Amino acid sequence: MSASREKKNRQIDHPMTERQRQIEAKLASDKRKRTAYTVLGVAAAVGVAALLIWDSGIFQRNATALTVGDVNYTVTDVDYYYYPSLRTYQQMGLPIDDETKAILKEQAVTNMHQQAALYAQAQKDGFTLSQEDRDGIAQALAQMDAQAANSNLPTKSYIRTIYGPYMNMEKLEECLTRQQTASSYYAAHSDSLTYGDDQIQTYYEENPVELDTFVYSAAFISGSPAVTDAQGNPVEPSDAEKSSAMSQAKAVADKLAADAMTGDFHALATAATEQDSSSRVISDASAVGSALAGSLSEECKTWLADSTRTAGEITVVESPDRGYWVLRFQDRYLDKNAYGSVDVRHILVKAEMAEGAAAPTEEALAAAKATAEDLFRQWESGEKTPESFGALAAQFSEDPGSKDNGGLYTAVPRNQFFAEFNNWMFDPARKPGDTTILENPQSGQQGWHVIYLEKQNELQWQLSARTALHNDEMNAWMEELTTTYALTEASGLSSVG
Repeated sequence: MSASREKKNRQIDHPMTERQRQIEAKLASDKRKRTAYTVLGVAAAVGVAALLIWDSGIFQRNATALTVGDVNYTVTDVDYYYYPSLRTYQQMGLPIDDETKAILKEQAVTNMHQQAALYAQAQKDGFTLSQEDRDGIAQALAQMDAQAANSNLPTKSYIRTIYGPYMNMEKLEECLTRQQTASSYYAAHSDSLTYGDDQIQTYYEENPVELDTFVYSAAFISGSPAVTDAQGNPVEPSDAEKSSAMSQAKAVADKLAADAMTGDFHALATAATEQDSSSRVISDASAVGSALAGSLSEECKTWLADSTRTAGEITVVESPDRGYWVLRFQDRYLDKNAYGSVDVRHILVKAEMAEGAAAPTEEALAAAKATAEDLFRQWESGEKTPESFGALAAQFSEDPGSKDNGGLYTAVPRNQFFAEFNNWMFDPARKPGDTTILENPQSGQQGWHVIYLEKQNELQWQLSARTALHNDEMNAWMEELTTTYALTEASGLSSVG
């Protein structure tokens, strides 16, 4: 070993004094503390940063709430469907409890699933939005800016009042695009479905009860007892009181059925029900089979639809815990005269209204009628064609929905317009080319219509069959799509709402 090496070893092995050991221990302790404080400081900083990030909504916003097929959708995607519904409830003053929120969330999930499935299939099929659809999305976004300005709010804050706390304009555009694509793709598929006369006839042969027209009379004898306490407040009747009321109703119904076999059904039914406001009479009613359960009951529909029924038959049908129906069967047939929709032109002449007035004056109504009559005379003195009527409508009608189309509405179904208008269009005696002048009593629309019936389309039973076939096929298609693009709920769903 060299002298220098030996000297170095001696220096290392030289024992420290007590004071030196204390100094060394103090330095080591201070170093450990500094290291510990540094680690704690870093951990605290990370914790504060994480809390700030959490409060900012970044984690929740981007958390996966649902997976549809192989595509993940975030909390914000589902909020797009949830919050507008919640806002509607709030604006209507409806109570918002946990059960309501759960229902709204379930609806939002269903809507998200259906539209995501449609969107996925649209992309697979190469479906693209029209320029009109794209312009509509751009317009919707621009309206958000305008509405935010009117509300004196930044756009970001305004859209979050509608779509939830994590929405921004970029995400909103994405949601609007997905929704519009799904909607347009659905409409395109719907429009592609057609049904021939053979299919319509086959549907009728398989479902005659739903499409046939039934003529009947009925009386409902209530079996619900009206029980009150000493103060006259309604109370829940006892089982004995319910049973007694049903027994009394059965006796009245049986007597009415027996008497009506030889007497006037309407007069007898009116006498049997006049003392009870819960009872009622339906005389010589006409309804398609699909509507019978709604106006009567499923049990009544079953009896009326029996193919062995003959005119004049009467029966008593129980409506459990409610009372009894007395039914008289009169007729059943396939209506080959009632049209399901029509094409109609009209000219609306509104009566002038003073500012703040609830309704026009009689003088204003008379003036509007005089104008309508003058327009009608102009048409009658001319070519008397649909085109000449349309020219007058384009010039004088005050209906913005049809004015630019010569006053024309196509494929108008029953009960879409107000009662007097509807009844005129679908009168069994109506023919294409018929005209009339009718008063419009609707609030805000008071005035007169000059009307021209242009075309009667398919019969009501054919339209009903076509609609049923179409609905069945569309429902089956949607069920197939939502099965193909299955839904999986993720942990982020708990942050929705």
